[in-house]
Amino acid sequence: MRGTVVHPNTGRTAPAPANRPRPGVTRADWRPVGIVVAYVGLCLAVASCGGSARLASLIATFTPTLPPTETRPPSETAPPSPTSTETATPLPSETPSPTPTVTATATATPTFTLTPTPSKTPTASRTPSPTPKLPALNFTPLPAVIETIAPPNAFRVREVGRWGRGPIHHMVLSRDGLWLGLGTSLGVYVVDARTLEERRFIETGGPVRAVAMSADGSLVAAGWGEKVRVWRVEDGELLLGFEAPKVVVTSLDFSPDGNYLAQGADDKRVRLWRVATGELAQMLEGHKGGVNAVTFFPDSLSVASASDDKTVRVWSVGNGRLERSLISYPAAVTALAYSSDGLWLATGVSNGEVWLWPTEVRGLPQVLRAHTGRVTALAFDRGAGRLVSGAEDQTLRLWAIPQGSLERTLRWPVGRVRGAAFARDGQTLFSGSLEGNVEHWRASDGTLIGALAGDAGPVQALAYSPNGQLIATGSWDGYLRIWRASDGRLAQVLFGHAGGISDVAFSPDGGLVASTSEDGRIRVWETGTGKEFATIQAGRRGLWSLAFSPDGRRLLAGGWEQILILSFPEGQVEKTIDTGPGPVYGLAFSPNGELLVSSSGDQTARVWNGFDWTLRATLFGHAAFIHSLAFSPDGTLLVTGASDGVLKLWDTREFAVINTLQGGSTAVNSVALSPDGRVLAAGSSDSFVRLWEVPNGRELISLSGHFSEVKAVAFSPDGRSLASGGWDDTLRLWMVR
Repeated sequence: MRGTVVHPNTGRTAPAPANRPRPGVTRADWRPVGIVVAYVGLCLAVASCGGSARLASLIATFTPTLPPTETRPPSETAPPSPTSTETATPLPSETPSPTPTVTATATATPTFTLTPTPSKTPTASRTPSPTPKLPALNFTPLPAVIETIAPPNAFRVREVGRWGRGPIHHMVLSRDGLWLGLGTSLGVYVVDARTLEERRFIETGGPVRAVAMSADGSLVAAGWGEKVRVWRVEDGELLLGFEAPKVVVTSLDFSPDGNYLAQGADDKRVRLWRVATGELAQMLEGHKGGVNAVTFFPDSLSVASASDDKTVRVWSVGNGRLERSLISYPAAVTALAYSSDGLWLATGVSNGEVWLWPTEVRGLPQVLRAHTGRVTALAFDRGAGRLVSGAEDQTLRLWAIPQGSLERTLRWPVGRVRGAAFARDGQTLFSGSLEGNVEHWRASDGTLIGALAGDAGPVQALAYSPNGQLIATGSWDGYLRIWRASDGRLAQVLFGHAGGISDVAFSPDGGLVASTSEDGRIRVWETGTGKEFATIQAGRRGLWSLAFSPDGRRLLAGGWEQILILSFPEGQVEKTIDTGPGPVYGLAFSPNGELLVSSSGDQTARVWNGFDWTLRATLFGHAAFIHSLAFSPDGTLLVTGASDGVLKLWDTREFAVINTLQGGSTAVNSVALSPDGRVLAAGSSDSFVRLWEVPNGRELISLSGHFSEVKAVAFSPDGRSLASGGWDDTLRLWMVR
């Protein structure tokens, strides 16, 4: 049966063009014959040179397989079946099998090779790969460490803890509504949707772009780079592996009956794999651009694909034929979802539109307009009465179906959506964002009713409590998180800011923790209970830095061209200090409270008297913005780090530069000195944490582990651990090992 093409503006249908008849015999048809003749000639030459034994070996192992003949580009109505070069063989990185594994499909014309060459086509493996040794994850006790970090042992500093899941690139809900699958920059997480507790984590060694869960939640599949892997959720055992060199996997979906796994990729193709055997069942070709999304029809008999070529195509699973083409989109199609009853197909477009197609009637779609960014997620509730869409504009929108009317818009802290799904009861829904958050919403009024614990968000600032038992992190998602330093358990997750958090600080007694934000507010929380102690509206253009005075009687905030000095705990503004142009990026008190240093957008640092707030000195020398400041424990040394990667060490008695260090070619975002003042740590935008000996400036080690900008570093009060946080949505702990 030939496929049809539907034009949404006219509603007309037309048969897709039929395959053209093949011409007569061509030069390509004679090529197999020539190859066989050449092979026979080679064998005779070997025999003439006395190689009869070699000739016998060649004849015994030779299977006359002919190369596929050249064909014209496949038509949309009948994509070619996958050839035998789509084989299931052991992956290079995994344990090889002594015998060939399953073959994807058989064809009438086998292939022919004279010498073995690395495969350039997708392969499959049923051999599990070894699990790499990981740092301690959330809720895992850290190793006991006796040594403090010092110059003699700095070369032995290693990552011992990694908290947070990393940015979420894709989130799905199993069809039974019981399990959430998260594809993150660290690996794959399986979460119980009823309790929002993690059930399984699988390290992948690369950022997962696509994730899929079988209907019953027993299997999880992930795609990253060229790779696709399928694991059993119960024990994390690797069951299948597929690989296509030079192909980037973009999307995955299990068929509802569990028999197939659909794979979309940037090579314009859709591959259908048999889950039971690892065979390639169909190779669907016809798109003129990369495939962004795939989804099965509820009966598992057809699969839809969305592409950069501004079309959606619906294919038969059984024979791979094109059943329907949806065209005339204004931009790339980026998301797909079928309703549970199969009556509707929702498609998301990169310009923010959602097109709603009826599946039983060939008519025009409804075009739903509200988003201002690329649509990245679509999902129907079980009754097919509502549709949720998520987009890059950091909103979720709920639509009434079939009316197509907008019911509700959910905003902060939605984030850049990477997945959305209605819960099993249809009354609540989940969203996952690139910022690393998984949130649970009540659909009726848009109330945030829960969030998945353990994510770190894009860490912008961090601080140890004075006793070293807690670590506070402020993230660009607006959450203040308080972690237990011993094992990474979240003691508190505090939300109240209407913008990203820029800085955090504990009170000197550790009983309170404060945060500043781009929303211009200071929020102070009780550390033990998480209750909000105070909210202070301190700036209209945002706040960038925060510091308690050593005696705890004042709280200072750096705003736009000014420093606000507040009495504490009253929260009254005592004084405002005018600074240089731009934001006040950093604030730091000397340990005795006699000096306050601020850094601004004019490439200088200013030193103020801590008793009357008069200007004492202006430090020149940097050629870029100074983002970070730190005093030595005795207050005689000041470190400044700038956006050009330069660090300077200053003698605070004469305010003279005693050393200049180069911290890479990118911005130094945060600096910290060890409690004994002998080691300087700096976090940079190139993802490294660097350690130097102070004051001679000898570089001790560069610590790698983060895969995005490191925004904050801090030593524990006992000097045995170093914490770093970054925009890879992780908090990492480093110790001497």
